[in-house]
Amino acid sequence: VSGFNNLGAINLSLLSAGVASSGGVGYGIGPSVGGQRPTNNNFVIDGIDNNRRDVTGPIATISNEATGEFTLIQNMMSPEFGNNSGGTFNVVPKSGTNELHGSIYEYFQNRDLNALDASYKRQGISDRQRLDQNRLGATIGGPILKNKLFYFGNFEYIPYGQAGTPESAVFAPTAAGVAMIDQMPGINQTNWSIFKQYVPTAPTASASTTVGGTNIPTGILPIVAPFYINSYNYLGNVDYNL
Repeated sequence: VSGFNNLGAINLSLLSAGVASSGGVGYGIGPSVGGQRPTNNNFVIDGIDNNRRDVTGPIATISNEATGEFTLIQNMMSPEFGNNSGGTFNVVPKSGTNELHGSIYEYFQNRDLNALDASYKRQGISDRQRLDQNRLGATIGGPILKNKLFYFGNFEYIPYGQAGTPESAVFAPTAAGVAMIDQMPGINQTNWSIFKQYVPTAPTASASTTVGGTNIPTGILPIVAPFYINSYNYLGNVDYNL
């Protein structure tokens, strides 16, 4: 439920019948409900519209620890939940009570807890690369006026770091291919020396390319670079009992 898409308790909808991952079909955020695309979903916080119109998804997300109730409504919903043919995701934040209460929490995962990603394996990378997420947070709630006015607050700091790879494979000559090009006449030695300075050789040959009429063995470069996203989530609400 912690998830990297930051949808919080909305991920619990995948446990319901008729709900599945969108599988990347069409734009939009959230699962596919009743065979509909994510663009047909409706997001609500405490009964108030929470829809982004540009990419179709929630404007604001509520963390797990700040969620009091979550409801997924499918098919034949009441008129108050109109404008969609997919699912309606209604999240109700927690509220304060007559007693002061709070919590400190952490969701933790890293490369030591995860299996090797297939995208790295295909590039010849056998070591599990960095994928670290520490979701650190705290909540506090209590009364302003007992039995009448209450407050609740939630703060999260989410540092997320991983090893990134190119979207598509990057090919380069193998050591044997570099040796073959070194012996070829007519090569611009200035450009070739710069190429060798900044582009490593591929560990194994998986393809070839033609240079000066000669087939040069090439392979996929195991490129891994650091990638970071650090975000902060805040939530605060005040409830008044009429």
